[in-house]
Amino acid sequence: MAIRARSAGELLDGAFRLVRQDLGLYMFTAIVASVPLALVTVVLTPAASDPAGSVRIALLMLPFALVATIAVWAALMHQMHERLDGREPNLGASVRRALRLILRVAWAGILAFVVMAGAYLLGTLVILALVAAVTGLLALFSLPPVASLILAAVVGVVSLAIFVLLGLRVVTGMALFLPGIVVEDLTGYQSIKRGFALAKGGEVRILSVLVLSWILIFVPVAAASFVTGTWRTFFDPEAASSGLISMGQIVVQQLLVLISAGFTTPFLVACILLLYFDQRVRVEAYDLQAEADALAE
Repeated sequence: MAIRARSAGELLDGAFRLVRQDLGLYMFTAIVASVPLALVTVVLTPAASDPAGSVRIALLMLPFALVATIAVWAALMHQMHERLDGREPNLGASVRRALRLILRVAWAGILAFVVMAGAYLLGTLVILALVAAVTGLLALFSLPPVASLILAAVVGVVSLAIFVLLGLRVVTGMALFLPGIVVEDLTGYQSIKRGFALAKGGEVRILSVLVLSWILIFVPVAAASFVTGTWRTFFDPEAASSGLISMGQIVVQQLLVLISAGFTTPFLVACILLLYFDQRVRVEAYDLQAEADALAE
């Protein structure tokens, strides 16, 4: 695939084309690694009526599911990067690479969570300060109702803008940390910093691609829930334990989710990887650098 700047639609199309080149390998990688999480869901859903039992099962099984999830994302990104570099992706090499990076990716994920929580806390504190200032002004000057309404509307608009802009900056920066680890071999902290630097100026395009890709991922999952009737668990957590939903329905639903994950997970990883290179082209003129390197070889 040519290295160049792409629109949101071109990025989604490029992700489809990238996944299609080695679909069998990507599907196998994604499905095998998604099995632990599917097992957790099958076991925990009927146990929802027993909170203590659910917690014990979750503490036992979720670590394995999280490790598998981290490994599959890193392995898929390594395979796709190999393809983009003109090399043949290899399952064994990508799995070994993913296992070596598990701790680094997990640490970066923890850092990303801390950054997002800190941004949310900062935004909340700023909004509370604005509300307190407005309340004080109203009490001090006894403003008329119309002026009070206008001031409250201004505070509401400013508060919404703070949350939107801060959230946009944080979410898009966090979305690009994994390629920094897999592609550039950065540490967790360096990958977070790298993601923020690359996302600057492209937040709207990055978010639009992520939202569209998540919608495409959500559709088959929702369809599997409706087809099997397991959607009731979203409104009634005890539906499985009470017999309203059978174990067979849960198993079939997870099998359908596994099959869909064989395509949707690689597609999302491809979107993130292409976004990463797209931002490098826009921020660092990576396309010119790649052409120069090719000429030098």
